[in-house]
Amino acid sequence: MARTALNLVLVVMLVGIQRDLFSVKYPLVFTVDKGTGFTKGMPVKLSGFRIGKITDMALNQQARVDITIEVAKKYSKWIRQDSTIRLVKEGLVGDSIVEIAVGSPDKPELKPGESIRYLKTKGLDELADEIAEKVKPVLIEVRDIIGYINDPNGDLKKTIHNLEILTRNLETTRSSVDA
Repeated sequence: MARTALNLVLVVMLVGIQRDLFSVKYPLVFTVDKGTGFTKGMPVKLSGFRIGKITDMALNQQARVDITIEVAKKYSKWIRQDSTIRLVKEGLVGDSIVEIAVGSPDKPELKPGESIRYLKTKGLDELADEIAEKVKPVLIEVRDIIGYINDPNGDLKKTIHNLEILTRNLETTRSSVDA
């Protein structure tokens, strides 16, 4: 019985160590206009490594969303006053994560409870609009070229018509020369 309890405690401790449950953590806060895309428990990453998670979300007095993250203290040396945070997707269709950008070594570390600056990322609809605006001039050019080619009174159609007449006349000329 005692051995089973000891094994259970050992398993719980190993899982806790693996999941960083026993590491020292400190909170940081950032504010966004809308909480869309953020959820409690969402991972926080730095240089691709999980260093924390979102622990709380609440509306503030300006109807904006204050989001609290908890970060393992051992990573605080890279989170500086000029560090930024943003919501990103892992890969093209991956899960959303919160990503912290490494700060400058000459800036002071953020203290527990301090704010980190949020950088808004473009949504899929904004990216689609941006691409559409860049592609629109090309599509207009293609439309104009196709219109030029298809114009029955245009230079290209007249040239093709003249070549057709010339080839027909060549057969007549060849017959005359042969005779």
